[in-house]
Amino acid sequence: MNIDALIENFYKKTESDNLVDEVMKFLLQEDESPAIRGSGRQERTLRFPIIMPTERTVGQTPGADDRQTFEIWMKKIGLKNPSNELSAIGQKITALQNFIDNPQEGSISHTLSHLMFLQTFEYMVTEFNAAVAGFLWEPFLAAMFGGKSTQVPTSEGDISDVRLQIKVGGKLQSVSLKLLSPGTLVGGSFRDLVNHFRKNPKQPMVYLVIRKHSKGKVKNALMTFYEFDITQENFFDYIGHPKMKVQTKSVVLVYDPEEDEIKERMKGKRPPKFVKLNREEFIAWHQKRVSDFPPEGWEIKRGYVVNKEKKGSTTRGISPRDTVTLELRSRGRRGGEAGAEGVARTPNSKKLWGDDEEYAQWFQLWEELKGGPEFWKAVMGENDLGPDGRPAPGIRGKKEQFEINPGYLEDNSERLGTLDISPDKLQKVFDDGAKQIGDDLTAMFNAVSNLVDNVGRFFLIDCGDPKAETKTCDENDEKTRSNAGHAAITDTETLKTVVDRRIAHHMEAAGVEDARMTGQHRGGMAHAVPGPKIPEE
Repeated sequence: MNIDALIENFYKKTESDNLVDEVMKFLLQEDESPAIRGSGRQERTLRFPIIMPTERTVGQTPGADDRQTFEIWMKKIGLKNPSNELSAIGQKITALQNFIDNPQEGSISHTLSHLMFLQTFEYMVTEFNAAVAGFLWEPFLAAMFGGKSTQVPTSEGDISDVRLQIKVGGKLQSVSLKLLSPGTLVGGSFRDLVNHFRKNPKQPMVYLVIRKHSKGKVKNALMTFYEFDITQENFFDYIGHPKMKVQTKSVVLVYDPEEDEIKERMKGKRPPKFVKLNREEFIAWHQKRVSDFPPEGWEIKRGYVVNKEKKGSTTRGISPRDTVTLELRSRGRRGGEAGAEGVARTPNSKKLWGDDEEYAQWFQLWEELKGGPEFWKAVMGENDLGPDGRPAPGIRGKKEQFEINPGYLEDNSERLGTLDISPDKLQKVFDDGAKQIGDDLTAMFNAVSNLVDNVGRFFLIDCGDPKAETKTCDENDEKTRSNAGHAAITDTETLKTVVDRRIAHHMEAAGVEDARMTGQHRGGMAHAVPGPKIPEE
């Protein structure tokens, strides 16, 4: 990933006259600094080399060598028994959550795929700020789904960040990715989202949101995934959505008891007389028939009215065939019904759709046209069907961003799961993963991870190098070089031992000659220092 591409992507929706302010804000933003520096990767039982998802060769070039490497590592992430109740993205998140909870189930390839994902994902979200981590997440997700899945180039000006091939041979699905702190709004360009439906009216825009949470004193340790689709059928439910507040609503129920229930209420009365139900008795009767009353998130307010629609309404008991009106109140704030008369609206809704009168006109037009192509043209001002023949307020004037309140998102999205990437949790996951793949493969991967570092330490000391500036090696230089050199040889010996045992053995069984690492393979390196003890098979 080069810095030019990173800057281009980060500012792809930034107005040119605000660029300097945005750059300074980005560079000086302290509260988004990495929360877990050096998050314990070097201390883990099992370590892999760091692989980074790049924009061009991983995200945008299916078939490239780097992309194929990522796909090979990530292809085992998924549920053994896929569920029709989960989206394709949800199945991968659930599989990862299951692995974190129980890393010792599955094959070696299954374990390696999940561990490499966790190492790379944790590295991205803890070692970079949210803007950079979000950018890296785009090619990473494209490689996870493989096939023709691709990161959308910033030059396309598309609101989607990736297009994922959800099914083999299927159409690419537009997805927008968000990596956010708990209280941050989900937002985006109103114009770009309208343009998406203007061009692709039947294709949903899928939003995948990751909320970062703390775990105790460890910041950004829990990653909660949410998913929701914006379609032409639910556009007003999300874009310019109703204001979050405590809601109330009326429900009208009919008391229609069975014959034996009526007899039970008259039992022992002389002369026979039906004993009317009070409020609590009626609610208990109704709950026997409807177990989820009141609905989740709602409570029943005090009071009731019998036969409210008639002049003789009363609150003095309930008889058979009476209608009973109860008032419900939401537990906490929630959004009202989009388009409803008198619905409370947010300031953002007014910026996008105008005052209450104009909002009602746009909502009515959306209903009449069923969110079809002519509606999106009207919003853009490409026909005269909108109020006064003008585009929507969010299009005319300055370019507006739509905003989705965090609480509203919580109520109107699917919660896919939470990944715990805290240092303590990942330490245990990698410990268990090492047991699953075995001591020899664990030693081999650690040697691969260490080898580059040790060889670099050896050659990056330039004293005594005839091609560098003349410099005499001091005692510290000699000690550092000697330690790094011995460690590099140890790493190589470990690689030879494990490769000969676990890889060459299988190749020889398949008829491949000279499969073992010889001195020639290793450049004639002698057995200078023995490697770590590798368990015998």
